[in-house]
Amino acid sequence: MGSAVCAYLYGHAGYGHAGSLTQLIAFGLGMQFFLFGIWSALYAYTPELYPTRARATGAGCASAIGRVGALIGP
Repeated sequence: MGSAVCAYLYGHAGYGHAGSLTQLIAFGLGMQFFLFGIWSALYAYTPELYPTRARATGAGCASAIGRVGALIGP
């Protein structure tokens, strides 16, 4: 919820709107704070769903595929 609120406010604080650069930076920092919290919880919880032998391989493959997608996407 925190990242959703900050993302909304970030979108309305940009140039061309009534907001200022200080608001843009503040809402961007708040959004990243909450998003990094989500990612840390995700990476701590999801490996626990798989057997110990498969954790490293699965996490490594998923990370590699995500990085390839991030490289090809743009």
